Amino acid sequence: MNLLYGEDKFFIGAVKFFDLIKDFGFIASNNCNMPTAQYNQDFYVNSASFVEEEAKEDGRIVVFQVEKQKSGRTRAVNVRRITKSEDDINLALSYYGEHEYIAYKEGIKTNLFNRLPISRNRVVEKVKSLIVEDEERSPENTARHFTFFVEHFKQDIHSQDRYIFDRDFYREEKNLWMSLFAIFTYDEKWEILETYPTAIKYVNDERILLKWLDTVSLDNKSLPQLQYIYNVIKLLPTQYQGNVKESFEKIVDSEIKRELKELSERSNVGEADLDRALRCYLRLTSKNYDDEKKLCLAEIKNNRFKQELNKFSNRPLESYVLSSFTCFLDRLSVEDKNMHKRELEDVIKPILESCLSDKLYSKAIELICSFPFLSDICSTYSKRLLPLIITYLKGEAQSVLNSAGNIEDLLSDYDGLTRIYKDSEKTTIRQTLVRILLNSNSIFALSKISSYPYEWADMDLALEKVEKIVSVWDYNIVKDFLEIEPNLFDDDIRFVDMIINRAIQLVGNIALTNFFDGTPVDSESKGLYSRNPERENCDFLRKLKALIPNGKENARWNSYIQTRSNEDLLILFDNGVIMSLPGRVIEEIINSVTLDSVMSRSERWYYRPSLSNQIYVKALKTTTVDLFPIIANRLENLDLSFDNIPLAVLLAELMVYNKPDPYDTSTSYYWERSFKANLAKLKRTSNNQRLAVILWAVHFRSSASMAALADVFGYLPPYVQIRSVKKLFQLMSQGKITHTADSLYQFISQGEKPICFPLEIAFAYLRRREKDPNSILDNNVMLKLLNGREDHAEWIGIRQLMTECNGRWKVEELPDDYTNKKRYKYYNGLINKTEERGIRVFVPFKMIDGFGELKEYNNKYYNDVGELIKLTYADSDYKMINETQGVSYYFDDSHETDLFALARSFNMKFNGLNNFLGFIVNEADDDVFCESRLANDVDNWFGVAFYWCGNKPCFRPPVRYMLDREWEEYTLLDFMRILKIPTAYVNRNGRKTMFGHYIILSSYLKSFIKFYEHLKCRECGKLMKPQGITNFTTKAINEFSCTNEDCVGKGRIVYLNHCFNKQKCNATIDSRDSMQCPNGQYICPECGACCSTENFRLRISHLQMTGGTISKWLIDFVRNNRGHWEKQEFFCYKCGKLMTNENGKYVCKDCGTEYNHK
Repeated sequence: MNLLYGEDKFFIGAVKFFDLIKDFGFIASNNCNMPTAQYNQDFYVNSASFVEEEAKEDGRIVVFQVEKQKSGRTRAVNVRRITKSEDDINLALSYYGEHEYIAYKEGIKTNLFNRLPISRNRVVEKVKSLIVEDEERSPENTARHFTFFVEHFKQDIHSQDRYIFDRDFYREEKNLWMSLFAIFTYDEKWEILETYPTAIKYVNDERILLKWLDTVSLDNKSLPQLQYIYNVIKLLPTQYQGNVKESFEKIVDSEIKRELKELSERSNVGEADLDRALRCYLRLTSKNYDDEKKLCLAEIKNNRFKQELNKFSNRPLESYVLSSFTCFLDRLSVEDKNMHKRELEDVIKPILESCLSDKLYSKAIELICSFPFLSDICSTYSKRLLPLIITYLKGEAQSVLNSAGNIEDLLSDYDGLTRIYKDSEKTTIRQTLVRILLNSNSIFALSKISSYPYEWADMDLALEKVEKIVSVWDYNIVKDFLEIEPNLFDDDIRFVDMIINRAIQLVGNIALTNFFDGTPVDSESKGLYSRNPERENCDFLRKLKALIPNGKENARWNSYIQTRSNEDLLILFDNGVIMSLPGRVIEEIINSVTLDSVMSRSERWYYRPSLSNQIYVKALKTTTVDLFPIIANRLENLDLSFDNIPLAVLLAELMVYNKPDPYDTSTSYYWERSFKANLAKLKRTSNNQRLAVILWAVHFRSSASMAALADVFGYLPPYVQIRSVKKLFQLMSQGKITHTADSLYQFISQGEKPICFPLEIAFAYLRRREKDPNSILDNNVMLKLLNGREDHAEWIGIRQLMTECNGRWKVEELPDDYTNKKRYKYYNGLINKTEERGIRVFVPFKMIDGFGELKEYNNKYYNDVGELIKLTYADSDYKMINETQGVSYYFDDSHETDLFALARSFNMKFNGLNNFLGFIVNEADDDVFCESRLANDVDNWFGVAFYWCGNKPCFRPPVRYMLDREWEEYTLLDFMRILKIPTAYVNRNGRKTMFGHYIILSSYLKSFIKFYEHLKCRECGKLMKPQGITNFTTKAINEFSCTNEDCVGKGRIVYLNHCFNKQKCNATIDSRDSMQCPNGQYICPECGACCSTENFRLRISHLQMTGGTISKWLIDFVRNNRGHWEKQEFFCYKCGKLMTNENGKYVCKDCGTEYNHK
C-alpha cells in the first residue's frame, strides 16, 4: 500500500455517501495536516477502503489515511470511525481554527470540528495554548481568540444567560472559564468586557470592576440594564461588592427620583400604578422612599381633580360628562371632597342659575341629585324649583287633556322632576294633576293614572268615565284600538266587557261575507292581495277575542258566536277565531258530502280519498263531536246501490277523521274499544250485507260475508280493492282461508264490474308464475291486458304492490355530540361474526347497549325477528339456541349481506351499523319502481350492505318479506311467498339471487313506463291498438295504429320495439322518431343499433323451431353478412346518414347526434 503522506499521517473527514450496490463513495475533508494549498478535499472510497462496516454510513465522522493508486489517483484507506482515544483527540484538536469546515455536499458546508468527540476542557487548553504561544499577542488578538471559541456554542438571545460562559457560571465548567480568564492581562480582560460585559463575573480585579460599572451605566440607565448590573454585582467576590454596590445605588437613587418627578406631573396614576412603576427600582436599593411616594400621590390626585373639574365645567349639561364627573367624585374620600368643596360651589352655582332661567328643570334636578354633599346649594335651589315644576307639570297635564300631549311624557317628567321632594310634596302635586286628567277623553291617559304602578285616580271613577267614551266609538275607532293590542286598567274585566259590548253592538248583525266597515263587496276583486271581507272581519274578531283573559268567559262574546249562521261559523273556524265547530255544523258538513266532494273520480282512488274542501277536513279532524252516530245514521239511510258504494266508502273513512293521537295511548285504547263496539252495533242494527263489507274493507275491525265481498268487489274504489286483497293474503298467511292465485282471482272477479287494472296485472303475473315458475311478465302479456281497458292509464297503480323508489339513499356519519339524537340509543339485538366463520344473531328479551349489556326496557322486536327469520330462511340455513337472556340464531357467513334486512329493520347492531351511522335520501333521484339488487359483499368503507342500481350504490331500506302484522305493506313479493311461488332466481351458472324474480318483475315494470308512453297516439292521445301478430319475432306485436274514428292519424302504422342491444340499452324504438338504415331496419335513438346478422340468424333458428315462414330476404341477409352491428356501422336516427367514428364516439355531422361506444 503506497500511503501518500506516510504511515503516521491520519486525517479526519465525513462520509458523503457510499453506494453499496455500485461499491463506491466519497469522504469529504480539507487540507488540514496536508502539504497542499487546495482547502476542500474529497477522497474516493470503495469496500476495500474500510476496516469497519459501520463506517460506511452516510455522514459518519471517520479517521483515514490516503493511498496513491497506480493510476495516480488517490483513495482513502484504513477508514474507521473516530474514537475518544488520545491519538484521535489530538488529531481532532489540530482541526480547531482554520480547518473546522468541510464541503459536505454540493452547496452545503458543515462544521466538522463541532461534530468531533472532544471535551470542553481539552478545547479550553487548546485556546489557552494558542493565546500564550501567539507571537503577535495583543488585547485585540486575545479577544478574537476568545470570541472564536465562544461562537462555537449556541446563544440564547431571550435569556440573561446569553452566552455559554454565562450558563457555565452555575455549573462545574465555571472553573474552566476561571482558568482561562486567569491568563488574561488587565488590558485583555478590558478588551473582552467591551464585547462581552457579562463576563465581568469572572474578573477579580476591583479596578476593572469600578471602571466597568461607570462604563455600563453611563450611556444606558434603563431598568433592564440596572437589573442586569445588580445581578452581576451579587455574583462578584464578597470583598469587591461593597464599593461597587455603593456606587451602583447612587445611580439607582437618581433614577427613582427622576421617575417620581415624572409621575407627579400626571393625573391618571393611582397608588397601585405608582407601586408598580417603582417596585423594580426599589428592589435595587436599600432605601424605601415612603415619604416621597405620599407626596407624589397627593400631587397626582390634585392634578386629576383639576382635570375632571375642567372637563365638567366646559360641558356641564351633557349627561355623560356629568356621570363621569360624579363617578370620579364618588371615589374620593370625604376629606378630599371637603378640601375641594369651595371650588365645586363656584362652578355649580352659575350652572344652576342658567338651568332655571332656561327652564331646564330636569337638568337642575339632575345636578342637585349629583352633589348631595353640597347641602346648602341643594336646599336653596330645591325650594326655588318647586313652584316652577308644579306650573310646568300642570301645563303638560292640560296638553294631555287637549290631546296635544302624551300621558307617558307627563308621567315620566313627574317621576324625574319630583324625585328630590318629600312624599307630602309629591302628593300635593299628584292631586293637582289628577283633577285635570280626570276630564280627559283619552282612555290611555285614564288607564295610566288609575293603574299600577301610579294609581293616582280611583279605578271606579276612571272606568265610569271610560264607559261614556267607549259608548260613542264607531267601528273604525274600535278597530284602531284593537290594532294597538293595549294592556289597560290592569286587565280589569269591566273594561274588556265595555269594548266587546260596543264592538258587537256595531257588527253583531253583519254577515261575515260583508265588510264590517260598510264597504260594498266587489266579487270580481276578491283576490289574494285585494281586500277580503272574511279575512278582515275575522282579523277584527280575533283581536277582540284576545282581550278576554285566559280562563275567563264573556257572555256577550259567547252569545255572538252561538247566534252565527253555519256559514259564518265555518268562516270563523277557518280563520282561527274559534277552534271547534258545534255539532249542528259538523252534521251539516257530513250530510253535504257527495262524490263531488273529492277532486278525482272514485275509479281513480288509489289512495284514501280526501275532501277537497280543506275547511271541512280541518273541522272533522279537530272536532270533539262524536262523528260515528252522524255518519252511521247517514249510511243506514243511504241506498247502497252499486253506484253509491264509493260514497259509502268515503263516509266510512270519515268515521276515523278525529281519531286521537296514537301516542296518547290511554285515550287511543278507549277510543278503539268504543269504535269496535259501534261498528258491531251498526252492522247488527243495519242488517245490510253490503254495508258490512264496506265497514270491513275500510276499517278491518269487523266481519263480513265473503259472498257479499265478491258481489261488490269490483265497485269498491281501487285502494280498497288493493287493501282488501292484501288483507285476504294475510288471512291466507295465517291459515284462516285457503286460495291459489287462480282461485283468489276467480273469487274477486266474479262480479259484474271488472276489478281495478293494477290487480288484473298482478294476478295475470301470479297466475302465470303459478303455472310456470320460470315465466315472466312481458309486453305481449301487458298488451293483451291493455286491450279494451278504458282505465289503461291506471296500470301504474301497480306501484302500490311493488317496492317504490324514493330516491338514492346514502350513508351519513353522525357526530359524537349532542346533535346526534341516536348517540345513546339502545339496540334490540346484536349481530356479529363468530370465530367459526359464522354469524350469530342474538335477540335478547330486553334492549341492550353498545357493549351488549341488558337494559330495563323490553325488546318489542323479539318476536318479529324470529318470525322474519322463519319466513325468509329454510330450517337448514340456521341453528336456533335458546339462552338465559334471549335466543341466538347461527348462520353461515354467506348470509352476511342479507342479514342486514334484520339489522336495519329491527334496530340491531351489526358491523358499522350503529348509533353513529345514519341514512339519508336524495329525493331528486326518485323513480317509480326500484330495480336495485343486493350487492354480494358489504360496503368497503362503512361495512354495511347496499344495493346496486344504475351503476351506483344505494343504501335504501332493505327489501324483505313483510310480517303478518305488516300486511298493509305487502307487495307482490309477499304474495309470491304466501302462494309458495319461488322468489329466488337461479341463473344459467347456478348462481342464486334472493328475490331475483321480484327484481326482474320490478325492472320490467320500470322499462314499461317508457314503452307505454309510446303506445299513445300523438294526434289524439288515445291508446293505439295492435295491428297484428308478427312472424315469431322478439315481440309478438310490434305494429300499432290508432282506431279513433275522429283522429287524423287513424290507421297510420307505427312500429314499436325494444332495442336488441338489451344488455347496454333499454331504449324504445319508435318509427315516428327513428329513420331506417339502408337495410330497412329502424335505428335506436340511444345507442344507434339497427340490424345484426347474429340477431337475424337467431330469428331463423326460432322460425325453424316454431314452423314459421322464413323469407328469402332474411336468408340473403344472413348469408351475405349484411348486419351493421357486426361491422360497427352506425346511422343517425334523425336523418339516416352514416356516422363518423371519432375514437369510439359516432357523430352525425349534419344533426349533431352522438353515440358513445368507447
